[in-house]
Amino acid sequence: MKGRAAIFALPALLFLAATPAATSATDPSAFRVGASAIAFTFVPIGGAPEPLVSPGKPTVVVAFASWCQGCLDEMPRLLADYAAFKDRVRFLGIDYLDNAKAGDATVAKYGIAYPVERVREAGGVPSPEPSANAAPASLTMHGVTPKMLPAVLPELKKALSASQYAAVADVAARCAALSDAACRSYAASKGIELDGGPVALRLTTLATGATISLPMLYVIDANGKIVDAIEGYDTGTDQLRSALAKLGIR
Repeated sequence: MKGRAAIFALPALLFLAATPAATSATDPSAFRVGASAIAFTFVPIGGAPEPLVSPGKPTVVVAFASWCQGCLDEMPRLLADYAAFKDRVRFLGIDYLDNAKAGDATVAKYGIAYPVERVREAGGVPSPEPSANAAPASLTMHGVTPKMLPAVLPELKKALSASQYAAVADVAARCAALSDAACRSYAASKGIELDGGPVALRLTTLATGATISLPMLYVIDANGKIVDAIEGYDTGTDQLRSALAKLGIR
């Protein structure tokens, strides 16, 4: 999986067998690079079920959500790619873990013309509150330093459950008076890992039930094989164009 500057990265993709049983809906958590997508069904909002893959034509699946800022940031470039390649490439959208009203507003605001399916519709936030007896939340924020934490709280509030957000907000408040090392130690005591790596912002949450990274693009070749999963948003490189070029589409 190719990494971009992902806004929210959620647990690893699940395994998809080489010859899977027929799938009633397109849940991208079952996509795996190298596997076949032939058996998947796409159900566009307000439309009838149809095969995800169109034989003889590559497919790009765009997984997004209204609460994912990276998804919104990359949307203009994605729509430009759609305009450039739509005659040769099938584009499909997955509004994932999203509130229906907010998802519809996003489609309307950006004028998304390709079909969109809503998967795992959420209420006001994408992540359900864990049950009272659930294991404590475990959060790893790659690329987030202690000093960055206060600035990302608004986005985290949209994506985390109330209890998870409260834990992160507590860490941010306590860390204001701590050194970076002491902050990381305090965060670790609360099940939160701050990793100041090169990625701008990436959140991994193990206790919310969400299963893919956003933004995410899946590239499927003309034979129905998933050949690429492009994670996050790279402001400097159009990785989708590069992936399509490998399929001979320029």
